[in-house]
Amino acid sequence: MVPLTNYEDFRPYIDRMVTNGERNLITNKNIRYFSLTSGTVSGRKLIPTAVFLMHFKSIVMLADDLYAAMKKRGLKRRYGKGFISSEFPVTNERDKSGKKIKIGVVTTYSIGKIKSLIPCLLAQPADTIINEEIGDMRYIKSRYALQDPDLIFIGGFFMTAMVDYVNYILRNKDLLIHDIETGKINPSVDISERLRRKLEKDLKPDPVRAAELREILDHPDDGPLVSRIWKDLCMIAAIGTGDFLQFTETMRSLVDDKVSFEFMQYASSENMFGAVMRLDDMSVLLFPDGGFYEFIPVGEDGYGSDEVDSDGNAELKQRPLLLNELEQGHLYEMVLTNKTGLYRYMIRDVVRVTGYENELPYLEFAYRANHVCNICNTHLTGDHLKAVIECLEERIGAHIEDYSIYSDLTEKPPIPEIFYETLHPTGCEDEEELRKFIDEKLREICWDYEFYRANNKIGLVRLTEVRPGTYMEYRDKQLREGNVSRNQLKALRIIANGEQYEYFRSRRVGSDRSADAVKCIEADKNTEADN
Repeated sequence: MVPLTNYEDFRPYIDRMVTNGERNLITNKNIRYFSLTSGTVSGRKLIPTAVFLMHFKSIVMLADDLYAAMKKRGLKRRYGKGFISSEFPVTNERDKSGKKIKIGVVTTYSIGKIKSLIPCLLAQPADTIINEEIGDMRYIKSRYALQDPDLIFIGGFFMTAMVDYVNYILRNKDLLIHDIETGKINPSVDISERLRRKLEKDLKPDPVRAAELREILDHPDDGPLVSRIWKDLCMIAAIGTGDFLQFTETMRSLVDDKVSFEFMQYASSENMFGAVMRLDDMSVLLFPDGGFYEFIPVGEDGYGSDEVDSDGNAELKQRPLLLNELEQGHLYEMVLTNKTGLYRYMIRDVVRVTGYENELPYLEFAYRANHVCNICNTHLTGDHLKAVIECLEERIGAHIEDYSIYSDLTEKPPIPEIFYETLHPTGCEDEEELRKFIDEKLREICWDYEFYRANNKIGLVRLTEVRPGTYMEYRDKQLREGNVSRNQLKALRIIANGEQYEYFRSRRVGSDRSADAVKCIEADKNTEADN
């Protein structure tokens, strides 16, 4: 009798909890912490949070896997420090009664509980973990990480951040090496003078390490770069499945075969769903005490419901299934009822059942249900796109660093356009033949694409290679404009509007930016009309 819900159904109650300090609206728990997340709905999302035990479970499991990775590496020592890309900002607000309410990422709570241990665990000082006096956090974290040759792990929320930090180091190697050599923090770095003085007291010139780094970073292609920077590196820990798999493959190419990958957990601001049970495993074991779960079967068209609007409202083909009704190998859209007041909440994640531990399922994140390219009723999902990219990589003989898809409605008939980036632009194959090859693969992979192509309702797919660094520059642009926090920098798989389209189209290999301006204006008009 309870309908499926989305955040907008709860927003009025959560606003009252934050503003007025009201209780017992959607939960009887005493909520004093709200997890901040961003989404497609305008305005911030604040998720009531009161259950942290499962996050601590996950941290303990992570430490256990790190020890296993050290043994696999063959390290004789039992201790080492690491580097994390994650940032943990917290803002304090007060309700009308004056009571303090904390707002931030859910991991901040767990980190706060072990803050005194940070100097023992990480290469950077505790002052650099949660500090509003640092504007250029990438510099600070990169500098301290590079200075420590004995680092044994690196990690963060998403694998995108791992790749971006490697690229940042390569782009700023001269600055970073110079400061390690002199024991200083460059005056151009955005950091308060108070903190600069405090940090520089403990920094010492290290010309030996600087010389090592200069030799390595001046020759980035002479073997696995990251493993040459940190010879004892044992583990890379970040969410790297589903939409992030491309970044995982990039990181694999930068390390030797003794480095383990830890894909950590399946979690969101709404819930901790489960954790991986072993190194290099991409599936997570569902925590049965995390909440009450329902599963909407996903059909061949990529949807689990007849109609799903942008807010997540759905009309179901059939009732959602329960844990004991799932089948291995099948796709399901998850529906969550958690312990802090979200009832039958559509988180819009599609997962695949990959196996079982007794009666508990192993799940692998597949794609976001609302990240689907819809062109003339053809639903190209994340799974479809990933499969096509694998075919494209094999055809051109190069690893694709990142990719997106766009529905070009200015063409008659409309066509899908796939943007992709390689480390070294290929440009070695006949463009028309490549388009035909990918078109054939799409027709094999997606039955409704085949149907509409056969009836000339969709035109031949277009392939657009963009210049190296384009996607990282776009993520930096999002950060500068305040559209997303660094912790939530995810893969852009669907190009949704003309502004995004202009950005990528103008950066295609051999592009003339001015020639695309009119086309992008028309694209925006047509997208609005189609919506």
